[in-house]
Formats: sequence, structure tokens, C-alpha cells
Amino acid sequence: MSSSSKKKPSLYARKLLDKLRTLHSNTSLESRQTLANWMVFNRKKAEGMAEGMLLAVNSVTTATAATDGQPLSSPPQQQQEDPSARLMLLLRILHQVFIEGKDDSDTFQKSAQLRFTLADVALIPLLQALAINCTEATAAAAAAESSEQYHAQVKEMIDQWKEYSVFDGPTVW
Repeated sequence: MSSSSKKKPSLYARKLLDKLRTLHSNTSLESRQTLANWMVFNRKKAEGMAEGMLLAVNSVTTATAATDGQPLSSPPQQQQEDPSARLMLLLRILHQVFIEGKDDSDTFQKSAQLRFTLADVALIPLLQALAINCTEATAAAAAAESSEQYHAQVKEMIDQWKEYSVFDGPTVW
């Protein structure tokens, strides 16, 4: 068999994954905005960006399942990270990409294809993984509190997506 069963990620998927690996779950808004700006700047590589985001979501979910909550082969600062917190970081980054340029119609229109591609490929799996992780985490009192915070933040994000017509229609909701 000449082709391997695992396809190597595209260049921009690898670049995005490298950038995501450097971020901690409680990274600043400025860091998330910087990464979102980079993604919008490279919007013509939307498929690679979506592939990278999906790989990031899958790496959190598969690493968590394989090690009962301890991520595999992660940098030391990420080994104690809550998978739900990591998934929320990914969602916050996507949110920044989705609302980037909302006050400039030209920029917002130019990034439409990136938003649509990210939503089609990565958003639904990310929301599903976050829902599963938050549901599993509600056993502990502290986790239940953070789960409620996540629910409120996700609702706020979705409300903003509706307000700015991020997907030009009811794609997600």
C-alpha cells in the first residue's frame, strides 16, 4: 500500500497548530486577537485553518479520552489543563475570527469565506466536544461552576454572531 493511512496536515494547519500550542487556556484577549488577526490575514488558506482547528479539537478530545483527563505529549504547562478550558480557548479564538472586522464592512465581507469554512468544518465538532466535556465535568463542584460560566460565555458568543450576522443566516442556531 503506497499511501499511508494518516495524511500529513497542510502547511497552514501545521502553522496554526504550532501557534495554538504556545497558548495557555487563560491566555489574554490580546493574544487571542493577534492569532485571529493572523487567521483573517491568511484567509485565503481557509481550508488549512479549518483543518488545523479541527485537529486541535480532536487532539484535546482524543488525548483526554486516552489518558483519563491528562493530555498526551503536551508541553508541561498544558498537562494540568482542563480539557474544557482548552476547548473554550479554541472557541474564543474562533469567536475572535468570526467577529473580526465587524465594524468595517469591507474587511468583514472579505473574511466571510474563512468564517463559513471554519463554521462548516470546526465549529460544530468544537461545540459538541465542549458540551461533552462540560457534562462530564459537572460532577465536581468547581467544575460545575466553570461549566455554568462556559454556558453563559457560549450563549453570549452566539448572541453576538446573530447580532452581526456572522454566517449570513441561521447556520449554527
